[in-house]
Amino acid sequence: MEPARTSGSGPTAPVRISARIAAHPARRAAAVRLCESLPELNAEISYDPEPDGPPTDLRSSLRAWADVDGAATHHLVLQDDVTLSRQFASHLTAAVSQQPTMPICLFMDWGTRSGQLVRLAAAHGSSWAEINSVASVALVLPREMATGYASFLRKVIAGPPSIRSTAGSRLIDFARMEGVPVLCSVPNLVEHDLPYVPSLLPEGLSKGVRRATCFIDNVADTIAFDQSTYSCGAFPYLDGFSTSAVLMEGAGPWRQWTERPMVPALRDRGADLPKLAGRFHETLDSPDVKELQQAVGQPILFELWLVAFALGMVNEVDASAVTPLSLRSEALRTLFMGAVRRFLPLPDVESLADAVLSMVLYGIAAGQSQRSA
Repeated sequence: MEPARTSGSGPTAPVRISARIAAHPARRAAAVRLCESLPELNAEISYDPEPDGPPTDLRSSLRAWADVDGAATHHLVLQDDVTLSRQFASHLTAAVSQQPTMPICLFMDWGTRSGQLVRLAAAHGSSWAEINSVASVALVLPREMATGYASFLRKVIAGPPSIRSTAGSRLIDFARMEGVPVLCSVPNLVEHDLPYVPSLLPEGLSKGVRRATCFIDNVADTIAFDQSTYSCGAFPYLDGFSTSAVLMEGAGPWRQWTERPMVPALRDRGADLPKLAGRFHETLDSPDVKELQQAVGQPILFELWLVAFALGMVNEVDASAVTPLSLRSEALRTLFMGAVRRFLPLPDVESLADAVLSMVLYGIAAGQSQRSA
């Protein structure tokens, strides 16, 4: 595991943030409500200029990114279906002040690989996670970078069609071209799909509910952003399409992740597989997780437990550091929710949250004991 490190140039001059809402006219009411909730930032709405055109967020995003306040140091673009944290403006300013030269994502989908990196950053007490996929739900860029990104999007829209058709995927392309990493705030400062509104894009519909990995309003911790940034060379992931546990391994400043089935990956790292299976069955016998077997099949629970085991063994997550209502517990609580959102109704998943967290902590502790053996 690579330890948390410091990134960015650190606090400099005070930040001044301009804000725009990238919106579709079909969601005008939501966009207006969101805009009115941001009086401190003088937010305005940028509507899709071709609402009847091919579904994409690129057109409204281009308008939003191109409309930067000339006096601003940074520019924020929000999609029309987000929910802001209770102290959003102050938290945003505090976060941006710590990473003033970096592209920043304020939300990460709870079921993505980048969401797992955010989860690990939370588990290790870091304020930031280096990510290589972006949800364009809530992004903030330094002013000159925002202007450059708008020019980049203009060329993308004028160019040939591409499967990389979202503003989020294109931000990753732009950041690589600029030679800078994209950071995600830990915790996330906005929530998404609350309440759930069906996506206007087909790929959004196939993914299901996309909530935050760790929303700041769901935790009791006092949050103080610093520059600590989590990065690692391997991490476990529970795939939301196959519900299979895999170990992602990568190297280099822009991780090119290789996906490996979890059991052979753990075996190659020295895990005792018969003992591992025994610890899983011990977990199932624990009173606080027995109800899970009534709602979820044992094979899926085993895949979840494998991910938790790898969190303890590979990424050195400490189960004893997870306290109720903490940022760490919220991040781990959403692991299962994000992975099974396509298969189980959200109310059912939420009702199992406490039992799932207990199971995850048992798995992490088993991984810790394997590491120290």
